[in-house]
Amino acid sequence: MHTITLLPQTPDWIDALCREIDTLEFTAAFDRFSADAVLAFGVTEVTGAAAMQAFFVKIDSPLDIKHRILEVWAGSTTTFVRGEAEMAKKQSPETRVVAPFMWLFRQDHEGGPVTHWHVTAGPLATENVL
Repeated sequence: MHTITLLPQTPDWIDALCREIDTLEFTAAFDRFSADAVLAFGVTEVTGAAAMQAFFVKIDSPLDIKHRILEVWAGSTTTFVRGEAEMAKKQSPETRVVAPFMWLFRQDHEGGPVTHWHVTAGPLATENVL
């Protein structure tokens, strides 16, 4: 049987991942992923940490973005994250939108690297940020 538990605080590795995505300054947070880890962001899939970083640079460079984690549920090989991302175009910082998101991280075995990261986001007033 698999058990997941609501964590009393956000794990440091998730905080670091948010910080790196928000700043696009990548240090060590993506080291948590296996070499062939898959990010499924909606219908887009990318493989490997370097490709994940490049993907976030592509979609987030025009934005001022801040991820907030609301809750984290974790089990031996699965971590669910619920949060929201506040964002605005850098050219229109006064028009901010907030998008709820869910992240699902999977490991092939307990203590192993993350092999899958699934992201769902929205609804989002895309006309304000795209």
